[in-house]
Amino acid sequence: MPKIAIIANERSGGTVCAAWLKKAEGGMTDYSIYRIGEHSIDEIIREAHQAGCRTIVAAGGDGTISSVAGAIVRSGLDLRLAVLPLGTFNHFAKDLGIPLDPTAALEIAKSGETRMIDVARVNGVIFINNSSIGAYPLAIRERDAYVERGWRKIPATVITFLRMLRTPSPIALAIEKESGRVEKHTPFVLIGNNRYSLSGFSLGARARLDEGTLFIAFVQASARLSIARLLYKALLDRALEEKELDVIGLRSCSIETKPRRIHVSHDGEVSYLTSPLQYEIMPRTLAVASPK
Repeated sequence: MPKIAIIANERSGGTVCAAWLKKAEGGMTDYSIYRIGEHSIDEIIREAHQAGCRTIVAAGGDGTISSVAGAIVRSGLDLRLAVLPLGTFNHFAKDLGIPLDPTAALEIAKSGETRMIDVARVNGVIFINNSSIGAYPLAIRERDAYVERGWRKIPATVITFLRMLRTPSPIALAIEKESGRVEKHTPFVLIGNNRYSLSGFSLGARARLDEGTLFIAFVQASARLSIARLLYKALLDRALEEKELDVIGLRSCSIETKPRRIHVSHDGEVSYLTSPLQYEIMPRTLAVASPK
C-alpha cells in the first residue's frame, strides 16, 4: 500500500493538534509526518509525492485543510486529500462526513473510498468552504474568536454586534453574470463552494460538495438594519429565510466592489484583493477520501 503523508498544523484547535501529535507520533510508523512551517506546503506536497505517498492527510482545522487542498490542486499530481479534523469548528470534515475521532478519521484515510469534489477560487486563491466580503464575515470571525477564548455564544454575539453596529460599511457591488449585470448595496456577500443552509448567525451544512455551483447570498437593506436583523435572529437562534436573502447560483462571476481594494475572507484566512473579484467553481477537481 502506498505510504500516507500527514501534514500537521500544531497551532490548530488551540493545543489539540500539538497534543495529538505528541501522543501519536511514536506509533505512526505507517505515516510520514510533516509539520507546517518547516517548509512550504507546496514543497511538502512535492516531497511526499516523490517519497511514494499518494494520500495526503491534512491534520488541523479548516484553514489548514484548505491550504493543503489548494496545494494539491496546484501541484497537478495524482494525489487525494484525507482529513484529520483537529481544529475548532471542522466544518469541512462535517460536510464530508468524516468522524471527529482521530482514529476513525485515519481509518478513512487508509481505506475510505475516493470521490471527486468541487473547489472554488477567487482571483486564483483556492477555497473549499466559502469566501465572504463585508460586515457579516468579519462579525462571524470576531464572534468565534470570543467563543474560542471561553465566552458563551450569546454574550459573544451581543458584544460583537454592538461593536459592528457602530460603524457599518455597506459595500457597493456589481455582479457580472451570463444573464446580465446585478448592482447592489449590501453589508455582506457570502460565496460558497456549493449551496449552504443558513442557521441563525452561523453557516449551516452543505448537502453536496459536487454540485458545481457557487452559492452567492447577500442581504438587501441598509447595513445598520441588516446587522440589527441578523443580531435578532442570532439571539433567538432562528434561521435566515430565503425571502430575506438574495441568493444566486452560478458557475462563475465577476464582482466589482467599491472600494476596489477590499479584504476578502476565504476559509478563515483573509487576503487584501483588488476588484474585480473573479470567482469560479472548479467542478470535481479534488480527490478526497470519504466514508464508504
